[in-house]
Amino acid sequence: MEKILVVDDDALILSIYGRKLNQEGYTVETASDGLTAVKSLHTTRPNLVVLDLMMPKLSGVEVLKFIRTDPQLKATPVVLLSNSFMGDMLEEATDLGIQGSLLKTKCTPADLATLVKQVLNNQTASPTPTPADATVMKARHDFAERAPETLAKLRTLCQAFVRAADAAARKARLEDFYTQARQLTALAGLANQHAITLLAGAFEALLHELLTKPAAINPSTLRTISASIDLLAVVFDRVRGRDEDQAVLTKILVVDDDPISTRIISEALGRSHLPCTSTQDPVLAMKWLGEIKYNLVLLDIEMPGLDGFELCKQLRKIPGYAKTPVIYVTSHSDFEHRAKSILSGGDDVISKPIFPMELALKAVTHLLRGRLDLSPTHG
Repeated sequence: MEKILVVDDDALILSIYGRKLNQEGYTVETASDGLTAVKSLHTTRPNLVVLDLMMPKLSGVEVLKFIRTDPQLKATPVVLLSNSFMGDMLEEATDLGIQGSLLKTKCTPADLATLVKQVLNNQTASPTPTPADATVMKARHDFAERAPETLAKLRTLCQAFVRAADAAARKARLEDFYTQARQLTALAGLANQHAITLLAGAFEALLHELLTKPAAINPSTLRTISASIDLLAVVFDRVRGRDEDQAVLTKILVVDDDPISTRIISEALGRSHLPCTSTQDPVLAMKWLGEIKYNLVLLDIEMPGLDGFELCKQLRKIPGYAKTPVIYVTSHSDFEHRAKSILSGGDDVISKPIFPMELALKAVTHLLRGRLDLSPTHG
Protein backbone atom coordinates (compact mmCIF):
# COMPACT_ATOMS: atom_id res chain seq x y z
CA MET A 1 0.00 0.00 0.00
CA GLU A 2 1.43 3.38 -1.01
CA LYS A 3 2.22 5.81 1.79
CA ILE A 4 1.44 9.54 1.70
CA LEU A 5 2.93 12.10 4.09
CA VAL A 6 0.63 15.12 4.47
CA VAL A 7 2.31 18.17 6.00
CA ASP A 8 0.10 21.01 7.26
CA ASP A 9 -0.07 22.95 10.51
CA ASP A 10 -3.89 22.95 10.57
CA ALA A 11 -5.17 19.87 12.41
CA LEU A 12 -8.62 20.05 10.81
CA ILE A 13 -7.21 20.23 7.29
CA LEU A 14 -4.90 17.28 8.07
CA SER A 15 -7.91 15.30 9.23
CA ILE A 16 -10.06 16.13 6.19
CA TYR A 17 -7.36 15.44 3.59
CA GLY A 18 -6.09 12.38 5.48
CA ARG A 19 -9.55 10.84 5.66
CA LYS A 20 -10.09 11.21 1.91
CA LEU A 21 -6.69 9.71 1.04
CA ASN A 22 -7.38 6.81 3.41
CA GLN A 23 -10.66 6.19 1.59
CA GLU A 24 -8.72 6.05 -1.68
CA GLY A 25 -6.60 3.22 -0.28
CA TYR A 26 -3.44 5.05 0.81
CA THR A 27 -1.65 4.82 4.13
CA VAL A 28 -1.48 8.36 5.48
CA GLU A 29 1.12 9.82 7.82
CA THR A 30 0.84 13.43 8.97
CA ALA A 31 3.15 16.17 10.22
CA SER A 32 1.90 19.37 11.83
CA ASP A 33 4.83 21.57 10.82
CA GLY A 34 7.90 21.62 8.60
CA LEU A 35 10.36 20.68 11.33
CA THR A 36 8.34 17.60 12.30
CA ALA A 37 8.16 16.63 8.62
CA VAL A 38 11.94 16.81 8.18
CA LYS A 39 12.51 14.71 11.30
CA SER A 40 10.06 12.03 10.17
CA LEU A 41 10.88 11.71 6.47
CA HIS A 42 13.61 9.08 6.87
CA THR A 43 11.45 6.91 9.12
CA THR A 44 8.18 7.25 7.17
CA ARG A 45 9.84 7.00 3.70
CA PRO A 46 6.66 8.11 1.92
CA ASN A 47 5.87 7.40 -1.73
CA LEU A 48 4.64 10.97 -2.05
CA VAL A 49 4.59 14.13 0.09
CA VAL A 50 1.68 16.58 0.17
CA LEU A 51 3.31 19.78 1.39
CA ASP A 52 1.74 23.04 2.50
CA LEU A 53 3.75 26.03 1.31
CA MET A 54 3.38 28.31 4.33
CA MET A 55 4.07 26.80 7.75
CA PRO A 56 5.74 27.76 11.01
CA LYS A 57 9.23 26.56 12.05
CA LEU A 58 10.16 25.48 8.53
CA SER A 59 8.31 26.63 5.41
CA GLY A 60 7.28 24.30 2.61
CA VAL A 61 10.17 25.64 0.51
CA GLU A 62 12.67 24.75 3.25
CA VAL A 63 11.24 21.23 3.59
CA LEU A 64 11.39 20.82 -0.18
CA LYS A 65 15.06 21.91 -0.19
CA PHE A 66 15.78 19.23 2.41
CA ILE A 67 14.04 16.58 0.31
CA ARG A 68 15.78 17.54 -2.92
CA THR A 69 19.27 17.62 -1.37
CA ASP A 70 18.99 14.33 0.54
CA PRO A 71 20.30 11.38 -1.52
CA GLN A 72 17.71 8.98 -0.11
CA LEU A 73 14.74 11.33 -0.55
CA LYS A 74 15.50 13.51 -3.57
CA ALA A 75 13.39 11.44 -6.00
CA THR A 76 10.29 11.57 -3.77
CA PRO A 77 7.32 13.14 -5.62
CA VAL A 78 5.99 16.29 -3.96
CA VAL A 79 2.59 17.91 -4.40
CA LEU A 80 2.42 21.47 -3.14
CA LEU A 81 -0.55 23.27 -1.59
CA SER A 82 -0.06 26.99 -2.18
CA ASN A 83 -1.55 30.43 -1.67
CA SER A 84 -2.07 32.38 -4.91
CA PHE A 85 -0.74 35.54 -3.26
CA MET A 86 2.65 33.99 -2.50
CA GLY A 87 3.91 33.82 -6.07
CA ASP A 88 7.59 34.21 -5.20
CA MET A 89 7.56 31.22 -2.84
CA LEU A 90 5.66 29.08 -5.34
CA GLU A 91 8.14 29.99 -8.08
CA GLU A 92 11.05 29.05 -5.82
CA ALA A 93 9.42 25.72 -4.99
CA THR A 94 8.72 25.02 -8.66
CA ASP A 95 12.36 25.62 -9.49
CA LEU A 96 13.38 23.09 -6.82
CA GLY A 97 11.15 20.48 -8.42
CA ILE A 98 7.54 19.60 -7.65
CA GLN A 99 5.26 17.13 -9.40
CA GLY A 100 2.06 19.11 -9.00
CA SER A 101 0.41 21.95 -7.12
CA LEU A 102 -3.04 23.08 -6.09
CA LEU A 103 -4.26 26.35 -4.71
CA LYS A 104 -5.30 25.60 -1.16
CA THR A 105 -8.27 27.93 -1.52
CA LYS A 106 -9.66 25.74 -4.32
CA CYS A 107 -8.44 22.31 -3.25
CA THR A 108 -11.21 19.91 -2.32
CA PRO A 109 -10.25 16.51 -0.83
CA ALA A 110 -11.38 14.90 -4.09
CA ASP A 111 -9.15 17.23 -6.15
CA LEU A 112 -6.16 16.35 -3.98
CA ALA A 113 -6.86 12.61 -4.22
CA THR A 114 -7.10 12.89 -8.02
CA LEU A 115 -3.79 14.73 -8.29
CA VAL A 116 -2.04 12.27 -5.94
CA LYS A 117 -3.24 9.36 -8.07
CA GLN A 118 -2.08 11.03 -11.28
CA VAL A 119 1.38 11.79 -9.90
CA LEU A 120 1.88 8.28 -8.52
CA ASN A 121 0.77 6.82 -11.85
CA ASN A 122 3.10 9.19 -13.76
CA GLN A 123 0.19 10.88 -15.48
CA THR A 124 0.02 14.57 -16.40
CA ALA A 125 -0.75 16.44 -13.20
CA SER A 126 -3.77 18.52 -14.20
CA PRO A 127 -6.78 17.45 -12.16
CA THR A 128 -10.23 18.59 -13.23
CA PRO A 129 -12.15 20.29 -10.41
CA THR A 130 -14.78 17.97 -9.05
CA PRO A 131 -18.39 18.83 -8.26
CA ALA A 132 -19.30 19.49 -4.64
CA ASP A 133 -19.40 16.19 -2.74
CA ALA A 134 -20.65 15.38 0.73
CA THR A 135 -17.41 16.62 2.30
CA VAL A 136 -17.75 20.01 0.61
CA MET A 137 -21.43 20.29 1.52
CA LYS A 138 -20.64 19.56 5.15
CA ALA A 139 -17.73 22.02 5.10
CA ARG A 140 -20.05 24.69 3.70
CA HIS A 141 -22.62 24.07 6.44
CA ASP A 142 -19.99 24.04 9.19
CA PHE A 143 -18.38 27.20 7.83
CA ALA A 144 -21.69 29.05 7.90
CA GLU A 145 -22.40 27.87 11.44
CA ARG A 146 -18.99 28.93 12.72
CA ALA A 147 -18.79 32.26 10.86
CA PRO A 148 -19.77 34.51 13.80
CA GLU A 149 -17.31 32.76 16.14
CA THR A 150 -14.53 32.90 13.52
CA LEU A 151 -15.04 36.61 12.95
CA ALA A 152 -15.09 37.31 16.68
CA LYS A 153 -11.76 35.47 17.08
CA LEU A 154 -10.20 37.46 14.25
CA ARG A 155 -11.33 40.75 15.78
CA THR A 156 -9.97 39.77 19.20
CA LEU A 157 -6.64 38.66 17.73
CA CYS A 158 -6.42 41.83 15.64
CA GLN A 159 -6.94 44.02 18.70
CA ALA A 160 -4.34 42.06 20.68
CA PHE A 161 -1.86 42.44 17.83
CA VAL A 162 -2.43 46.18 17.44
CA ARG A 163 -2.28 46.84 21.19
CA ALA A 164 0.77 44.69 21.95
CA ALA A 165 3.06 46.44 24.43
CA ASP A 166 6.42 45.59 22.82
CA ALA A 167 8.01 43.88 19.83
CA ALA A 168 8.14 40.43 21.45
CA ALA A 169 4.48 40.55 22.46
CA ARG A 170 3.48 41.86 19.03
CA LYS A 171 5.31 38.98 17.31
CA ALA A 172 3.55 36.43 19.51
CA ARG A 173 0.15 38.02 18.87
CA LEU A 174 0.88 38.19 15.13
CA GLU A 175 1.68 34.47 15.04
CA ASP A 176 -1.68 33.68 16.66
CA PHE A 177 -3.43 36.08 14.27
CA TYR A 178 -1.72 34.52 11.25
CA THR A 179 -2.63 30.98 12.33
CA GLN A 180 -6.31 31.92 12.58
CA ALA A 181 -6.20 33.66 9.19
CA ARG A 182 -4.64 30.56 7.57
CA GLN A 183 -7.37 28.38 8.99
CA LEU A 184 -10.03 30.73 7.66
CA THR A 185 -8.51 30.65 4.17
CA ALA A 186 -8.35 26.86 4.06
CA LEU A 187 -11.84 26.28 5.46
CA ALA A 188 -13.42 28.89 3.21
CA GLY A 189 -11.76 27.16 0.25
CA LEU A 190 -13.11 23.77 1.26
CA ALA A 191 -16.56 25.33 1.60
CA ASN A 192 -16.39 26.91 -1.89
CA GLN A 193 -16.79 30.40 -0.43
CA HIS A 194 -14.81 32.08 -3.18
CA ALA A 195 -15.22 35.73 -2.19
CA ILE A 196 -14.05 34.95 1.33
CA THR A 197 -11.13 32.78 0.16
CA LEU A 198 -9.90 35.57 -2.12
CA LEU A 199 -9.93 38.13 0.68
CA ALA A 200 -8.66 35.71 3.33
CA GLY A 201 -5.85 34.53 1.05
CA ALA A 202 -4.56 38.08 0.55
CA PHE A 203 -5.01 38.80 4.25
CA GLU A 204 -3.09 35.66 5.25
CA ALA A 205 -0.27 36.51 2.85
CA LEU A 206 0.11 40.02 4.31
CA LEU A 207 0.31 38.67 7.86
CA HIS A 208 2.93 36.15 6.71
CA GLU A 209 5.00 38.97 5.19
CA LEU A 210 4.75 40.98 8.41
CA LEU A 211 6.06 38.01 10.39
CA THR A 212 9.21 38.00 8.27
CA LYS A 213 9.41 41.79 7.85
CA PRO A 214 8.28 43.34 11.16
CA ALA A 215 9.66 46.74 10.12
CA ALA A 216 6.70 46.95 7.71
CA ILE A 217 4.26 47.06 10.64
CA ASN A 218 3.23 50.71 10.60
CA PRO A 219 0.06 52.83 10.73
CA SER A 220 -0.63 52.17 7.04
CA THR A 221 -0.47 48.36 7.25
CA LEU A 222 -2.46 48.39 10.50
CA ARG A 223 -5.21 50.47 8.83
CA THR A 224 -5.26 48.07 5.88
CA ILE A 225 -5.60 45.09 8.23
CA SER A 226 -8.44 46.73 10.18
CA ALA A 227 -10.30 47.65 6.98
CA SER A 228 -9.99 44.06 5.76
CA ILE A 229 -11.45 42.69 8.99
CA ASP A 230 -14.39 45.08 8.61
CA LEU A 231 -14.95 43.92 5.04
CA LEU A 232 -14.72 40.26 6.07
CA ALA A 233 -17.67 40.86 8.40
CA VAL A 234 -19.74 42.20 5.51
CA VAL A 235 -18.71 39.43 3.12
CA PHE A 236 -19.47 36.79 5.76
CA ASP A 237 -22.97 38.17 6.08
CA ARG A 238 -23.50 38.43 2.32
CA VAL A 239 -22.19 35.10 1.07
CA ARG A 240 -21.82 32.57 3.88
CA GLY A 241 -23.63 29.32 3.32
CA ARG A 242 -23.97 29.88 -0.43
CA ASP A 243 -21.80 28.66 -3.28
CA GLU A 244 -20.40 31.97 -4.51
CA ASP A 245 -19.03 30.93 -7.88
CA GLN A 246 -19.02 34.33 -9.58
CA ALA A 247 -15.48 35.46 -10.34
CA VAL A 248 -14.21 38.77 -9.01
CA LEU A 249 -13.28 40.90 -12.02
CA THR A 250 -9.68 42.09 -11.80
CA LYS A 251 -9.14 44.52 -14.68
CA ILE A 252 -6.80 47.09 -13.08
CA LEU A 253 -5.32 50.30 -14.50
CA VAL A 254 -2.15 51.82 -13.00
CA VAL A 255 -1.28 55.45 -13.85
CA ASP A 256 2.08 56.75 -12.60
CA ASP A 257 4.62 58.93 -14.43
CA ASP A 258 7.51 57.30 -12.53
CA PRO A 259 8.64 54.20 -14.50
CA ILE A 260 10.26 52.60 -11.45
CA SER A 261 7.12 53.03 -9.36
CA THR A 262 4.96 51.74 -12.23
CA ARG A 263 7.11 48.61 -12.52
CA ILE A 264 7.05 47.96 -8.76
CA ILE A 265 3.26 48.29 -8.62
CA SER A 266 2.72 46.12 -11.71
CA GLU A 267 5.07 43.40 -10.42
CA ALA A 268 3.44 43.46 -6.98
CA LEU A 269 -0.01 42.97 -8.49
CA GLY A 270 1.21 40.41 -11.03
CA ARG A 271 2.84 38.23 -8.35
CA SER A 272 -0.52 38.19 -6.59
CA HIS A 273 -2.33 37.07 -9.78
CA LEU A 274 -3.90 40.52 -10.16
CA PRO A 275 -2.86 41.46 -13.71
CA CYS A 276 -2.91 45.14 -14.60
CA THR A 277 -2.41 47.56 -17.46
CA SER A 278 -0.09 50.50 -16.79
CA THR A 279 0.84 53.82 -18.34
CA GLN A 280 3.00 56.80 -17.40
CA ASP A 281 0.82 59.14 -19.47
CA PRO A 282 -2.33 60.43 -17.70
CA VAL A 283 -3.80 61.70 -21.00
CA LEU A 284 -3.47 58.22 -22.52
CA ALA A 285 -5.03 56.81 -19.34
CA MET A 286 -8.10 58.98 -19.88
CA LYS A 287 -8.37 57.65 -23.44
CA TRP A 288 -8.22 54.06 -22.21
CA LEU A 289 -10.77 54.74 -19.48
CA GLY A 290 -13.19 55.93 -22.17
CA GLU A 291 -12.68 52.73 -24.18
CA ILE A 292 -12.29 49.98 -21.55
CA LYS A 293 -14.13 49.31 -18.29
CA TYR A 294 -11.60 48.87 -15.49
CA ASN A 295 -12.64 47.51 -12.08
CA LEU A 296 -9.93 49.33 -10.11
CA VAL A 297 -7.71 52.35 -10.83
CA LEU A 298 -4.43 53.20 -9.07
CA LEU A 299 -3.35 56.82 -9.52
CA ASP A 300 -0.16 58.65 -8.69
CA ILE A 301 -1.04 62.07 -7.26
CA GLU A 302 1.82 64.16 -8.60
CA MET A 303 1.95 63.91 -12.40
CA PRO A 304 2.74 66.62 -14.97
CA GLY A 305 -0.09 68.05 -17.03
CA LEU A 306 -2.89 66.15 -15.33
CA ASP A 307 -2.41 65.23 -11.67
CA GLY A 308 -4.12 62.33 -9.96
CA PHE A 309 -6.75 64.47 -8.25
CA GLU A 310 -7.90 66.03 -11.52
CA LEU A 311 -7.74 62.73 -13.39
CA CYS A 312 -9.99 61.16 -10.75
CA LYS A 313 -12.51 64.00 -11.07
CA GLN A 314 -12.60 63.51 -14.82
CA LEU A 315 -12.92 59.73 -14.72
CA ARG A 316 -15.91 60.06 -12.37
CA LYS A 317 -17.73 61.78 -15.26
CA ILE A 318 -17.19 58.80 -17.59
CA PRO A 319 -20.29 56.54 -17.80
CA GLY A 320 -19.82 53.49 -15.57
CA TYR A 321 -17.07 55.02 -13.42
CA ALA A 322 -19.10 56.79 -10.74
CA LYS A 323 -18.36 54.04 -8.19
CA THR A 324 -15.19 52.44 -9.60
CA PRO A 325 -12.64 52.15 -6.74
CA VAL A 326 -9.68 54.54 -6.99
CA ILE A 327 -6.56 54.15 -4.85
CA TYR A 328 -4.07 57.02 -4.78
CA VAL A 329 -0.39 56.08 -4.68
CA THR A 330 1.66 58.88 -3.18
CA SER A 331 4.87 59.79 -1.40
CA HIS A 332 2.76 61.89 1.00
CA SER A 333 1.38 60.21 4.12
CA ASP A 334 0.13 63.27 6.02
CA PHE A 335 -3.49 63.86 6.93
CA GLU A 336 -3.92 66.81 4.55
CA HIS A 337 -3.17 64.68 1.51
CA ARG A 338 -5.31 61.80 2.79
CA ALA A 339 -8.26 64.15 3.28
CA LYS A 340 -7.77 65.76 -0.13
CA SER A 341 -7.57 62.36 -1.83
CA ILE A 342 -10.97 61.37 -0.40
CA LEU A 343 -12.60 64.74 -1.15
CA SER A 344 -11.40 64.56 -4.77
CA GLY A 345 -13.24 61.31 -5.39
CA GLY A 346 -10.71 58.69 -4.34
CA ASP A 347 -11.48 55.71 -2.14
CA ASP A 348 -8.13 55.01 -0.48
CA VAL A 349 -4.46 55.94 -0.42
CA ILE A 350 -1.23 53.98 -0.09
CA SER A 351 2.16 55.58 0.49
CA LYS A 352 5.43 55.02 -1.33
CA PRO A 353 7.63 53.05 -1.03
CA ILE A 354 5.04 50.38 -1.80
CA PHE A 355 4.82 47.32 0.43
CA PRO A 356 3.69 44.77 -2.19
CA MET A 357 1.42 42.59 -0.06
CA GLU A 358 -0.31 45.59 1.48
CA LEU A 359 -1.03 46.84 -2.03
CA ALA A 360 -2.37 43.42 -3.05
CA LEU A 361 -4.67 43.27 -0.03
CA LYS A 362 -5.92 46.83 -0.65
CA ALA A 363 -6.59 45.92 -4.28
CA VAL A 364 -8.55 42.80 -3.35
CA THR A 365 -10.50 44.72 -0.71
CA HIS A 366 -11.62 47.37 -3.18
CA LEU A 367 -12.31 44.89 -5.98
CA LEU A 368 -14.62 43.00 -3.62
CA ARG A 369 -16.28 46.21 -2.47
CA GLY A 370 -16.91 47.07 -6.10
CA ARG A 371 -18.41 43.67 -6.81
CA LEU A 372 -20.65 43.84 -3.74
CA ASP A 373 -21.51 47.49 -4.48
CA LEU A 374 -20.32 48.68 -1.07
CA SER A 375 -19.31 52.21 -0.17
CA PRO A 376 -15.64 52.32 0.89
CA THR A 377 -14.54 52.71 4.48
CA HIS A 378 -11.89 55.43 4.52
CA GLY A 379 -9.17 55.06 7.13
